[in-house]
Amino acid sequence: MMYRRRFLVALLILLLGPLQACKTANEVSQGDGTLRVVNGTCKVTFKTETKTINAGASVPIQMGAMLETDANGTAVVNWGKTSQILQKNTTLTFVAGSTIPDYGVGKVELLKGVASFFLPKSDTPEFKFQASSHSIVAAVKGTMFQMTADEKDASATVETMKGTVFVFQRSDGAAASDSKPSDAGDLLATVEKGESYASKAAAFSKTANSAESITAWELMQAFLLQKPIMSF
Repeated sequence: MMYRRRFLVALLILLLGPLQACKTANEVSQGDGTLRVVNGTCKVTFKTETKTINAGASVPIQMGAMLETDANGTAVVNWGKTSQILQKNTTLTFVAGSTIPDYGVGKVELLKGVASFFLPKSDTPEFKFQASSHSIVAAVKGTMFQMTADEKDASATVETMKGTVFVFQRSDGAAASDSKPSDAGDLLATVEKGESYASKAAAFSKTANSAESITAWELMQAFLLQKPIMSF
């Protein structure tokens, strides 16, 4: 039930987020993303400056920015063809220098909380997007998935709605190759549609998503296929 609520919240954010973001499209320079705060507040830290963005506001952000939603905060970031959704008490960093032309965000770090990612299909062999937690790296070529990170024990979960998510052990400094993205060690699991992956300390497990989670994901998919946010 908890995951179902999270997915439905993400769906609501995705429905509302682009509406205001469209209004500021002319204000956003090439390479910037647009942050839309739906509920609560979201702190945006870029270099040495921190701003608090209130619900209803829409502002441009740059790669290298760190976003922190409060206990009531939910927010959506549209960046090129990619969309990221932050739920309450979530900290997400957009890694500087990882923007991909004609695509959007290429690399983020989820420090804590829950984030959902909506990414266009790619026909190229290399990984287009990766999300890192304290312990794992989730890499994709185009899919929809949700990731949860716990800063206290470095545990993380990945749930896949569409496509395949490749989950690697995190290994800072590791170079990218044809078979894995940067900062990735051993491949831990491939998480297909309808599957969940969880890691805690040295223990890992993969199970089927609950029926409630899949239903909520399918609602999102139906919305995405009707809206020109991205193509799959």
